[in-house]
Amino acid sequence: MAKISVENDKIFRVSLPGYDVSTATPEQCALHSGFDYPKIEEHLEGYEVITMPSSIPEGANTVLTINHNYGYVPSWLVYLDDIDNNMNTEFARLPFTQAVPVDWEFRVDSTTTQLKIVFYYVDTWGVGNMTPADYPNIPGKRFGFKWQVWVND
Repeated sequence: MAKISVENDKIFRVSLPGYDVSTATPEQCALHSGFDYPKIEEHLEGYEVITMPSSIPEGANTVLTINHNYGYVPSWLVYLDDIDNNMNTEFARLPFTQAVPVDWEFRVDSTTTQLKIVFYYVDTWGVGNMTPADYPNIPGKRFGFKWQVWVND
């Protein structure tokens, strides 16, 4: 849970089920004004649909870049939406893979200025570029990404 900024702050509290709001500790609250909750700037929260290329080369392939320019590596959440229902998953948290051995993965690479959503492919089976013939669930398919980048203050 987030750090307590003012332990005795009782300006605003919503207790968890089973706890009396007048006596609940900050840890027994769903919301408490004494906690420093993560902040999200509006332009650093979003949803975007991408279509994967029909031929994907081995290595890291950036599919979406979000610029934040914070000067530090922030905390983030990114979810994958399987729009074409290729992998029978909906809003899976990144990193995400379904292959064993792990030969492909959606993941996030975060730097001090950018958050990159990356599709990483390792040609484990020696087929060359990833194409629909060998991997029918990814090349040419649509995926949505829901993201939040949190501000440290």
